[in-house]
Amino acid sequence: KHVGSLEWEVDELSSHANLLDFIEVLNSGRFKRRT
Repeated sequence: KHVGSLEWEVDELSSHANLLDFIEVLNSGRFKRRT
């Protein structure tokens, strides 16, 4: 395995987690508006 591939995997995981956090914030914002 290349050393860079591991770094790429970590980048993918962190950006994926950021995306999930972003979606969660959007969803909670929608729920707050409904309530």
